[in-house]
Amino acid sequence: MREESLLMVHQQEPLGQSEPAREYSCAVDTGGTFTDCVVGDSEGNLVFAKSPSTPHDFSEGFFAALALAAEQLGLTLPELMARTRRLMHGTTAGTNAMVELKGARVGLITTRGHGDAILIMRSVGRSAGLPIERLLHVSRHQKPRPLVPRHLIREVSERVDWRGEVIVPLNREEARRAIEELLEQKVEAIAIAFLWGFVNPIHEREVRRMVEEMAPDLFVTCAHELIAKPGEYERTAATVINCFIGPKTTQYIRRVEERARALGCTAPLLIMQASGGVA
Repeated sequence: MREESLLMVHQQEPLGQSEPAREYSCAVDTGGTFTDCVVGDSEGNLVFAKSPSTPHDFSEGFFAALALAAEQLGLTLPELMARTRRLMHGTTAGTNAMVELKGARVGLITTRGHGDAILIMRSVGRSAGLPIERLLHVSRHQKPRPLVPRHLIREVSERVDWRGEVIVPLNREEARRAIEELLEQKVEAIAIAFLWGFVNPIHEREVRRMVEEMAPDLFVTCAHELIAKPGEYERTAATVINCFIGPKTTQYIRRVEERARALGCTAPLLIMQASGGVA
């Protein structure tokens, strides 16, 4: 009886059935010199690849490294992308742009009377990391070159208090004039950071809407989108930094995502963050 049941099971199995195609997780790290790639399959096997980075278009080095990994697996790049279930990416492109000061030309729009906040900075920024003998000579401390110079900062009349109540309505005419002047200066991005804007972002959103109407393709960031807590300087600096590195990194990530889709990858592109998570 047992032999008969085994025979029946054997006869029910389709002939010539191949094992299911392996799925892959791909992780790519783009540095200023090399682009490193690790590909793991569903059974835990790993392959490694390294390719020169391509600063003129980092996406080229990204896929060159993946192609080398695919070759080790006996696959074409489209075959690897079609079987990819996780596509993860880490990059120092933004960090490099900050260190080398090779970012976008940024304009800043802020609350009237607070245009110098980002230039004044915090004193700790000029002393953090210095040895004790240099800390004693405050007069010798130097400020870094600002990411947005004073002639690209515009102030507009508006005010929201700490409770989020509007006590000075946004002067739309001043805001429009500020945007026009910055566009005439050929800025590549506009940062918007108003006092207490994180409590009530109504004015930041309105100016953003105006920028999008006047320059639809311009990169723009509002402070309340990045940091929702007190700290005028920190919020303004973060907004300017986002605008400084945003245009180039956004174009780069978009090219990677679009090419991955064209190659058959259906997995979302996950970007590693400095906090240790992914977005």
